[in-house]
Amino acid sequence: MTGGASGSAQVADLTIITRPNCSLSETGRLLFFCVMLLLSVAIAVGFALIGAWLIFPFAGLEMAGLGWALYYISCHTGDYECIVVSGDRVLVETRSYKSVEKVEFQRHWVKVIVQPPLGHGRCRIWVRASGKEVELGRFVDDDGRMALSRQIEEQTGVGYKV
Repeated sequence: MTGGASGSAQVADLTIITRPNCSLSETGRLLFFCVMLLLSVAIAVGFALIGAWLIFPFAGLEMAGLGWALYYISCHTGDYECIVVSGDRVLVETRSYKSVEKVEFQRHWVKVIVQPPLGHGRCRIWVRASGKEVELGRFVDDDGRMALSRQIEEQTGVGYKV
């Protein structure tokens, strides 16, 4: 971030970026799909040789489903949540596939709302102020969401409510 007319650098009080865990690269996903395709075709050919030729349409459906799942994962590898607390503002930027949403709050009015898990659900976190709210923590587990909310509270003085 750069400052106003003087061009001096302005340091953010806090910047947190969360991303999904993408353990396979694009090449890895393609290689995985090719290996699974070859394995599925080999099994289908084996069954076809003993007379069960109807396995081919089901093998095709299975590969179409796997291909769709890997495509969906590829579309969401660039997703992120970015929270920047700087001066008297809090900026929350979220990206999901191709849509980017930016919401800016006044720091002094912001509350971090934590809803404990209900039943077998997961806890949820919102940053809320002036009638606007953004849910955070899509890419972390419950412990990570609680740590995220505490970190925002401790390092910035932003309001916190359970």
